[in-house]
Amino acid sequence: MEPDAWVSQIIPIREAGAAGLAIFPSKGGSCALPIGVYQEINTGDPKPISIPNVSLSNKEGLRLRTRLASEAVSVRVTGTPQTPYTYVLKPYAEGSVPKSLHYTFTGKQLVQVDLDVHASQPTSFNSYHTVYKQDDATTTTTATSLWAHTAFVGPTSRTEWVGPVDPTVIRSHGMSSANLDLTAYYDTRWRIEVFDRPGRTRQQWFTAGLTPGAMTAAEKVYALADKNAPPLTTRGVDLTCTICVQGDTLWAEFAPAGTPDKHPFSSGFWKNNALLTPDYDLRLYRDGTEIPRIARPYLDNLPAFTLPEGSGTYRLTAKNTQHDTEWTFRAPPAKEHVLPGSFCKYWIIEGVTEQCRPTPVVFAGYDLGDGLAMDNTVRSGRSHRFTVEAYHSPSAAKMPKIAGLRLWMSTDDGARWTPVSVKRDRDGAYTADTRYPSLRDTLGAVSLKVEAWDADGNRLKQTSTRLFNLR
Repeated sequence: MEPDAWVSQIIPIREAGAAGLAIFPSKGGSCALPIGVYQEINTGDPKPISIPNVSLSNKEGLRLRTRLASEAVSVRVTGTPQTPYTYVLKPYAEGSVPKSLHYTFTGKQLVQVDLDVHASQPTSFNSYHTVYKQDDATTTTTATSLWAHTAFVGPTSRTEWVGPVDPTVIRSHGMSSANLDLTAYYDTRWRIEVFDRPGRTRQQWFTAGLTPGAMTAAEKVYALADKNAPPLTTRGVDLTCTICVQGDTLWAEFAPAGTPDKHPFSSGFWKNNALLTPDYDLRLYRDGTEIPRIARPYLDNLPAFTLPEGSGTYRLTAKNTQHDTEWTFRAPPAKEHVLPGSFCKYWIIEGVTEQCRPTPVVFAGYDLGDGLAMDNTVRSGRSHRFTVEAYHSPSAAKMPKIAGLRLWMSTDDGARWTPVSVKRDRDGAYTADTRYPSLRDTLGAVSLKVEAWDADGNRLKQTSTRLFNLR
């Protein structure tokens, strides 16, 4: 058969009494490539394949066909259904096409990235990388896990070999999650990174405990953006601005995130299947007066507000079923508070006029540490040490220093709050120590309440209900 097969081709084979289906390409060698089985569009509800099927190499397929012509054959399939590792390789050749496109890589050119992919239930994951330099005419996206055939199931640990290392190459790594039959999509998370030296690192993906935060990356990612380039004239850093100002408009988008540059941030700010509609009830106030949202035809829920003239103190609230957040901050920010290379979704509405300027809102992110199991639970009846970090959006200009933080926890969905001991480690980061009751004395989950503020009086108050489960 050709590289893809249709369900309409398979159904008659199944109904004719075939015991199984062996699919192989009409040409090729000894490699077996997964062959897609699809249903034609506009042909009704999904039709099940309902027959054992296997993808073979051309060589194996032809050998099997020859044997079937003369005798009955039993087929036993052995292998590794989910590969424990993948390679993400993009070598650059500057100036001209090399004489040979055959590449050999050694450990001195690669980074071994060990991925711990968390999930509270069996979950299908799709992983992909976009790799680029600032002056690339186009980007390259490589899917290391395609839906259906090679998507891996979590929770799991697996390894990626990434390279060759290059301090000028940005790697935008995304991973999406869905249920096992791919009828419900959950979340997408992202890391923007630069690998400039070989080695080995470990990353935690889809951990519990994300809260409203900023899209962040390491300083060496920001450093690659051209500070003098007009917006969208270079590839940029693949980060969306967070609660930022363009002209007299405040764009109040943020991203569910953990501690900055430690955990992938999430796309969960937006509702699924709703055009530019936040999954939060957003309200903005100045001097006690609510500022209405900007409305556009068919876009009544934009997270956009027109700011009154002059500098002032604002209060932005964001609420959904899990998080209740209140930010108090000064705006608009000064002209030097930009993030070169970032992207503002408000440009989709009004076009590009200037680089956005992030406001000095204070965020708080959590790293639940080694106490978080792969199923995103923490053991009850024991002590738990974790990190909470207060921080601002990335900016070309220096943001105010974090001045303080207080933390409380609850195991009864907020009926009672217990103060949590915190000790400052460095600017904005605190180590929290607490102990949870036995599971029977809780409602099965931990809620956290935090207050944090900076030296200029910008302040955060946030309650996150059932942020992670106990076991």
